[in-house]
Amino acid sequence: MEKSVKYNMDEEKQKDTYGKVPDPVTAGVLEEFAAFCRFPHGSGNEGQIAEYLAERLRKAGFCPEIDGTGNLICDIPAVRGCEHAPLTVLQGHMDMVCAAADDSYRPETDSICWTLEEDPAGGGLFLRSDGRSSLGADCGLGNAVLIWTIFSGGCKHGPLRLLLTTEEEIGLAGAKKVDASVFDDVRYVINVDGFHWGRLVAGSASGSRETYTAKAAGICLGSGRSGRSGGKAVSDATERREDLIAFEICLKDFQSGHSGYDIARGRANAIRLLNSLLRELMDRKILLYLAAYHGGCGHNVIPGDASAVAVIRREDQPAFQESVRELMDRILRKYGESDPDGRLCYNEIALPEYVMAREDGERLVNFIGTVHDGVLHWMEDLPGIPDTSSNMGMVRCCVRETEAGAENEIRVMTFARSMTPEYHDEVLREHRLAAEKYGFCDDISEYGVWRYDPANPLIRLMKEACRRVTGKEPEVTAEHVGLEPSVFCGKADHLYMINVGADIIDPHTVHERVRVDTIRPFALTMTEVLSMIGMER
Repeated sequence: MEKSVKYNMDEEKQKDTYGKVPDPVTAGVLEEFAAFCRFPHGSGNEGQIAEYLAERLRKAGFCPEIDGTGNLICDIPAVRGCEHAPLTVLQGHMDMVCAAADDSYRPETDSICWTLEEDPAGGGLFLRSDGRSSLGADCGLGNAVLIWTIFSGGCKHGPLRLLLTTEEEIGLAGAKKVDASVFDDVRYVINVDGFHWGRLVAGSASGSRETYTAKAAGICLGSGRSGRSGGKAVSDATERREDLIAFEICLKDFQSGHSGYDIARGRANAIRLLNSLLRELMDRKILLYLAAYHGGCGHNVIPGDASAVAVIRREDQPAFQESVRELMDRILRKYGESDPDGRLCYNEIALPEYVMAREDGERLVNFIGTVHDGVLHWMEDLPGIPDTSSNMGMVRCCVRETEAGAENEIRVMTFARSMTPEYHDEVLREHRLAAEKYGFCDDISEYGVWRYDPANPLIRLMKEACRRVTGKEPEVTAEHVGLEPSVFCGKADHLYMINVGADIIDPHTVHERVRVDTIRPFALTMTEVLSMIGMER
């Protein structure tokens, strides 16, 4: 097995870090999590961590399998006296969203540098990365609890089936390819991809992972050459190069976040903010060529950064600067609290050789402005929880040379979620109509809704386990996210499922962190509920 380039910390420093941990349960879970951090495991790159886990299970005498998709499946026999208990699946996903602060972190090869730090607000310890990358606690922390539970020896459990999937973060792809026979004779599924300790999730939204692509003409500034867009000739830039000026416009350090868990927090979407500036410049009849347009890092991440290279006439520079100032004011007024570190800046740069044809730049800006973003409907039965939302997650536009000249390849990624099929269909229909209008091709991957059922017996069992461990009553709810149980219930309609986890804050960002004091009750509750199931017949 090939080793990753960097390891998270040397052994002595690791021991010093564990010394901050107040109890052996938490320390044991962190030790399992630290092993995961050694291996890069972004979506599609889970091979090393899967082989590590398989070898760990083999050495313990189990017989793990890795299927053709890379999913890890391993049966754990019941302890003596619990052989007749119902079969329970323990389930998480092995991939993570690899957010990076800068180029010093390479998700394909680098491990995660993690640490424990005191909460400056006095709230105990946080587990977090060194700030260069996301932490991978989604879903690595839950998986660490599962492995600790299996190997700790403190659980009198019935027959278990460990199921760790791949590519969850890119549309639940691994879960979709799990063979339905994996759920034969299974009664319960406990998914550990939860983000809030004390909250039991028994239902989740459907989702559509949308990718829209188009090609656009690239033309040479001041060359007198024309380009083609959609088979039609487009006007070249006839202005003299000396009459033009180029600016790189950047929105940086906005809060970002998970497009399901954080979509209702009112955080800024950097792509939409930048797009509003470009649209305003066009509305003011300012000649505008786009040479680049980039933002975000994935379908299901609220973009915290976006940039564009814009070419305008020098005579329009005062109007351009006025529009920038107006956007700065809007950002301060609307997002001063939710995104206090967010900033907008622009710099004059050298004129690029190629730009996008004006007609194509305008249809890109119009398409991004038309696609929905934010919460569209709220749930009636659960106040404060979104029913339907859409996230403008990523835009990429790059110029490449062809025999016929230059061509822009455009990719726009969005993510729609809904608890109501009719609303979901409405959003997709409107997005597809916009794509057709502005010349984009669509590629959409969907998964269904996991409907909330208050009669689910696993709710009762988990609530009782939580009370025994903590003395407190957990919250039971549905979540506005895509969880793998939504796929599994389409493969086997007899399953009782639930989702649980520790407190994970700002997942999918470099600010991702875990409240350490929620790890112990999470792990002990898992032990308790499995012991309770082990007594069933």
